[in-house]
Amino acid sequence: MTGDVSVKALAIKGERFDAVKSRFDMRRLATGPEGKIRADTQSKYGPIALHTDALMIEDVLRLSAIRFDGAGATLEGAVSVPVGGAPMTGEIRFKAEKLQTLLKIAGVAGDGQGSGRVELSAGNGRQRATATLDIVDIRIAAATAGERMRAKRLAVKAASDDLFAAQQLSLTIDIGKATAGDVSFDTISLQAKGSPARAEIGVKAAGRWIDPLVVDASFVFSGKGDRYDIQAAKLSGETLGRKFSIQRPFRLQWDKARMILKDFAFAFGDAQATASATLTGAAVEGTIALTEWPLATLDRLWSSGLAGTMSGTATLQGTRAKPRGTLMLEIPKLRLASEPEIAAF
Repeated sequence: MTGDVSVKALAIKGERFDAVKSRFDMRRLATGPEGKIRADTQSKYGPIALHTDALMIEDVLRLSAIRFDGAGATLEGAVSVPVGGAPMTGEIRFKAEKLQTLLKIAGVAGDGQGSGRVELSAGNGRQRATATLDIVDIRIAAATAGERMRAKRLAVKAASDDLFAAQQLSLTIDIGKATAGDVSFDTISLQAKGSPARAEIGVKAAGRWIDPLVVDASFVFSGKGDRYDIQAAKLSGETLGRKFSIQRPFRLQWDKARMILKDFAFAFGDAQATASATLTGAAVEGTIALTEWPLATLDRLWSSGLAGTMSGTATLQGTRAKPRGTLMLEIPKLRLASEPEIAAF
């Protein structure tokens, strides 16, 4: 049995597709359908074509010679889909010589070259899946005119031994030779393991921001409905010539109605900082305390030419529209950085 279906225009979630044409050629419908399926259309991103061979054997739909061309990308592979809901098996390969169109569809201005693969398999009745993505020479336009984010390489690997039931996933992201404004990174590595409801995440980075920059962090992210929670167990590294770290785990919680920061205590060399904050609707309340923050180090950010150490507290309360607060600062031995130390005043 053969047939053709044509639609002059079709809109899906605001996207228009013109001259949608599909053709099928099926045989042995009574004993085991087998044939070819092809679909073509025209979109604002260019022509799109999909074709595959199809074969039904013992309640398993086998799609082979799958090929999709569109938006500057090509997908090829084969997949077996059990009609009864058992795990799928197969492999799909992805390649894009230019990512400009795909990024535009995602609402991002940029470019690069990418390739990847998705493998599906079964294990003890569970759906297993592994996906890899490699992008080279990626360039993303930043919000500030003339600035861009660039990376020599972006590698992503995701794997799950139970994709649909437990929704457990492990994720690794490695970025090499990245720049964004005045910040450059030799390496950025992110590892995550868990589910959308709870995941353990680790981040390591090494690069340069004025001076060598090193970051090592680990935290637990959890979410339920519109409520989210981050519990940071570790945040340490080095920047501006000083080592930094949190002094104890801290917690950040937020939902549609409020945001709460608890137990934040931070050390930057010999300097200390503590903070807490609560935003509830239009109300705001928070405190920050600083101890012995070196002006000479901070001066590298705004070039005030001053030296000394700064300590103090700041409080804020009221509403976002009309906040009120207090600020108390103490700067012993304040002086010009170019002058020798003098008595405190």
